[in-house]
Amino acid sequence: MMVSAKKTASTSRPKAPSGSGGFQRINVVGLSAASVFKVFLIFYSLMASVFVIAGIVLWNLAAAAGLTHKLNHLIESLTGSTNYAVHGIQVLVIGVGFLVVLVAVSSVVTAIAARIFNFVAELVGGIGLNIRSGASKAT
Repeated sequence: MMVSAKKTASTSRPKAPSGSGGFQRINVVGLSAASVFKVFLIFYSLMASVFVIAGIVLWNLAAAAGLTHKLNHLIESLTGSTNYAVHGIQVLVIGVGFLVVLVAVSSVVTAIAARIFNFVAELVGGIGLNIRSGASKAT
């Protein structure tokens, strides 16, 4: 992330004020697309992992309740086939493949969004942030 002090045009980090309770104003004028890609690749991968784990748990609960057998019977009655069955491992492989593609595409789109942010921030002068110096006083 590139920041600049409000009164200067440098892209280096501004120096903190000497008082421990004051605020400092900085402008965010750019984001590194590579950094954004890495962070969101990890974030989206973790979210996909949560979906996979939740899917496995839900599939096992459905199997224990007999719902997967009912699903197989429904598909057999709709298609007229007697040898068709939905297996959990097939659903898992297809789901994981879909999530891998989704994570990759989402990470690339987010990095492109960071590039668009950089373009717009250059036009309007960035986003102003107030940063408090010193230790925070949590309540």
